[in-house]
Amino acid sequence: MNRLILQGLCGGVGTTAVLCGLALALHEQGERVLLIDGSPHDLARLHFGDELANTTGWARAHLDGTAWNEALEVRPGLQVLPYGRLAEAEIRQIDRLMAQQPEFWPTRCTQLRPYLDWVLFDLPSISGDSHAARTEHDGVDLLIDVATPTPACHAVLHRAADRQPDLMLINRFNPASQLQRDLVLLWRVAYSPAQAPQIIHEDEAVAEALAHKLPVGLYAPHSQAAGDLRNLALWCLARKKAGTRHA
Repeated sequence: MNRLILQGLCGGVGTTAVLCGLALALHEQGERVLLIDGSPHDLARLHFGDELANTTGWARAHLDGTAWNEALEVRPGLQVLPYGRLAEAEIRQIDRLMAQQPEFWPTRCTQLRPYLDWVLFDLPSISGDSHAARTEHDGVDLLIDVATPTPACHAVLHRAADRQPDLMLINRFNPASQLQRDLVLLWRVAYSPAQAPQIIHEDEAVAEALAHKLPVGLYAPHSQAAGDLRNLALWCLARKKAGTRHA
């Protein structure tokens, strides 16, 4: 089983939509996938048809003393484990738990290993204050940073220059924008790891898909973004075949 963390450089870069699309793309390649929403915003469930009013999730279950692993089954072999609806004080309580128990998710992933090929974590941005569901990066098979080609992400990236993800994923890229082209060129030269950054193009179908409570690969399978996500899934599978992180 492979553990993958997708984490935005800052808020609003589209991490959740990307991870939901990646989960679907991996499943379409025959992989058994569990997506774990580690963000208190609890939005991943909306991409798979769940109701906004639903308050259940792993964090809610932990505080209530109920089963943590009651995932939303999208289809056989593709499941989503929501965060749940918490008050601000309860979110801080979960944050403290994650800080005090770094083995929380590794232990649970070990229990799930026989049943899954991938566990995907949607984490709060590295520029945010929340530590909810932050797993230790040591032992994670793939760490992917998500950025949009904007000056705000450039500033965060400059401050996090010592961070070493396996891949920089550039989301919402508009090739008609000179500023975006310049930033992507700069990032390729100055910040990217050994492999070139991957790109997901700006695509109105992504927003439309969320409005229909679907990942873009189901709503618009022939869209540019859906094709980019399938390429990302193939990259992940190639890394899985190649072996461990940074191999």
